[in-house]
Amino acid sequence: MTPRRIAVAVAAAFVSAAAGAEETTLAPVEVRADADPAAPAFRVPSVRSATKTDSAPLDVPQTINVVEQTLIREQRVVRMADALRNVPGVFAGASEGRRDQFTIRGFSAELDTYVDGVRDTAGFRDFSNIDRVEVLKGPAAMLFGRGSAGGIINRVTKKPTAETRREIQTSVGSDDFGRVEWDLGGALAAGANYRLTGAYEKDGQFRDRIDHELSTLAGSVEFKVAPATSLLAQFEWQHHERTPDRGIPAVNGKPAKVSVRNFYGEKFDFSERDTANAGLTLEHAFSADTQLKATLRANTMELDAINTRNIGLAANNTQVRRQTLRFPKEKDFVFAQADLTHKLRLGGVEHLLLAGVEHGWQKGRLQVWRTTAPNISLYDPQYTAPEPAFTAANKTYDTRFTAVTDAVYVQDQISFSPQWKAVAGLRYDVFDQAQKAGLLNGVRSGPLERTDRKWSPRAGVIYQPNAATSWYVSGARSFQPKAEDLLFGSAADVNLKPTQSTQYEVGNKNEFFGGRLAVNAAIYRIAMTDIATPDPNNPGQTLQVGEQVHEGIELDATGELGGGWRLYGGVTRLDPRTTKSNDAAAPVGNRPANVPTKAANLWLSKDFAAHWRAGVGAYYVGDRYAFSDNTARLPSYTRIDAALTYTLQKVELALNLRNLTDRVYYESATNNFQIAPGTPRSVMLTARLGF
Repeated sequence: MTPRRIAVAVAAAFVSAAAGAEETTLAPVEVRADADPAAPAFRVPSVRSATKTDSAPLDVPQTINVVEQTLIREQRVVRMADALRNVPGVFAGASEGRRDQFTIRGFSAELDTYVDGVRDTAGFRDFSNIDRVEVLKGPAAMLFGRGSAGGIINRVTKKPTAETRREIQTSVGSDDFGRVEWDLGGALAAGANYRLTGAYEKDGQFRDRIDHELSTLAGSVEFKVAPATSLLAQFEWQHHERTPDRGIPAVNGKPAKVSVRNFYGEKFDFSERDTANAGLTLEHAFSADTQLKATLRANTMELDAINTRNIGLAANNTQVRRQTLRFPKEKDFVFAQADLTHKLRLGGVEHLLLAGVEHGWQKGRLQVWRTTAPNISLYDPQYTAPEPAFTAANKTYDTRFTAVTDAVYVQDQISFSPQWKAVAGLRYDVFDQAQKAGLLNGVRSGPLERTDRKWSPRAGVIYQPNAATSWYVSGARSFQPKAEDLLFGSAADVNLKPTQSTQYEVGNKNEFFGGRLAVNAAIYRIAMTDIATPDPNNPGQTLQVGEQVHEGIELDATGELGGGWRLYGGVTRLDPRTTKSNDAAAPVGNRPANVPTKAANLWLSKDFAAHWRAGVGAYYVGDRYAFSDNTARLPSYTRIDAALTYTLQKVELALNLRNLTDRVYYESATNNFQIAPGTPRSVMLTARLGF
C-alpha cells in the first residue's frame, strides 16, 4: 500500500468516526493538560509504553523507567544522553555526532526509538518538545514489532493545554554554549487548544574544531470534534549541523594518553541533517468502556556528511591511520496504527482488552564513498589534508531500500481479584524487505527481497498483597531482521533469518508515603539467538549459531522523601557474555562493547529557604570494552554534577555544574580506535521567564 493510500484510508476512518460521534451522545474524551502540580516529583501516575493503555506502574509486569519533566528541568537536560544517564541499565553508545545511540541491558537500541508510541528515525532528539521519556526494558515486540532485546525508548511530546502557557528561557555555558528555548500554549478557540515549542542552540563543544548548531520547531493543535471525539494534529522540524567526531584511539589496550580535546578528523568534515515529522491522532469514546485511538504519522530525514575517521595506528603508535567517508542518506517513514480498547467483566473477572493493527511503509537510500586519508600525528594533530574527490572509482555503496510492515496484535489485562492480575498478549508481523539492484561494499548486486513472518508473545502474572506492593513474573520474545536499518550489507544477508530474543523477569514494585516514593527491583535473563557468525569450514559464509546471554539485577528509587527532598537513583549489576560463537572478534566468554558489569546513578535535591532548590548527582559506570574482541578497556569513572535554582513567581534562575571534579573519563566507543571522551567540567547558566 502506498503512503497516499494509507493517508486516504486513515483520513476516511477519522471522518467516519467523527460523523458517528455527531449522531450519538457518548462519554466525553478528556482533554489533555499538563501534569498535576500536586503530583509527586520525578513520578508519573500512569504509563502507556508498557501496555498501550494508561496503566499504573504496579500493574505492569515489566520494568519501565520514566524521566519526567521535573527531573528534566532540575538537570537542564537538552540531550537524550543526559536524560538517560539517570536510567539504570541504559548506557550511551558512540554516535560520531550523527544520532543518539544507546544500549539497554547490554543490547543496542539504536533503532528502537519511538515518538508517542510510533517508530521514529534514528537521530538527535532535542528536548524543547519532550515532556518525558519512557524506557520499557526487555523485548517489546508484542506491542511495537521488530526490535532489539534490551527494550525501547519512547519520547512523549508536549501536548496542547487549555491553560495559557508562555515561557522563554535562555542558557549560556562553557565552550561557547548558547541556547534559547520557548514553550507557548493555550486556547485558540472554544474546543481548540495549541502548543508551540522550539529552540535554537549553538555550541563550540570541548573537542578541538567541533562545532554544533541546532534549530527546531514543533507545534500541535487539539480539536474537540464532538463530546466524545478529539483530533490532535502535530508537526516537528529540526535542522542539525555538527562536525562528526570519532574520538581518540586506544594504545596498548587503553585510551591514548593525549588531550581529550584532540581531534583526528579534518577541516572539511561536516554533518548536516534535516528531519520533519507530522501526525494525526484521533481518539473516540464509543462508551465509557470502549475507546478507539487511530494514529497516522509521517517522518522524513535527509543527511549529508563527510567524516574522516580513525582506523588504526602506524609509526610505532605515533600516527593515526585514517579514512574519509562521504555518506548521504535519505529515509521516509509512514506508519498507521489503530487501537481499540474495551473493558468487560466475565464471571467475576475484569478484562481490559486491546486489539490493534499497524501498517508501516519505509524507504531509504544510502550512498557511501570511501577514500584513504593521510596519517595524522597522535600527539600533535595538524589538519592539512585536502578534501578528496568522491568519484565512481571510490564509491562503495549505492542502494535503495523499501520495507513494509503489516501487523495485528491483541492483549488482555486481567484482574482476577484485587491481589491477582495478569497481562497476556500476542502479535503477528509480516515484514517485507526489498532492495533494488545496486552497489554493496564495492560489489554490484541484483535486486534482493526477503519476507519474515513472526509471532511475538508476552505474558506476566502479578501478585499485589496490598495496594502499595506488587510482585510479578513475566516472559517476552522479540525478533530483529538483519536489514532493519534499511540495508542488506551484502547479497548473502538476504538469506539470514532474524535474531530472536527471549527474556524472563522477576520483580518487585513498592510505593511509600502515599505513592510519593517508588522503590523497585528486578532480576532478568535475556538470551539472543540466531546471531550470524563466520562458518569455519566455508570462508566468506556465515552460520546463525551465535548466542548472547545477559543476566542482571536492577534497583531503582524515585520520588519524594518528605521535607522537600527528592530522589532519583538506581543500581545495576549485569553479566553480559557471548555463549556461542565462531567469530574470532567476539569469541565465547567475551563481553559486548560499551557494556559495564556494574553502574549506579543518584540525583538528590532539596527545597530550602523560600525560593531555593539545590541538587547533587553522582554517576558511576564500571569499566567497559571498546570492541567485542575485548582488547581495549575503558576505565570506570564517577562523575559528580550539581545544580542550584532560584525561583520567584514567574522568574527562574539556575546554575548547573557538570563533572564538578573535572574527571577525565571515556563515555563510549565505536571500536578500539574510536573512543569518545566525556565532557570536562562545564557550567551552564539559565534564565527562564513566564509571562
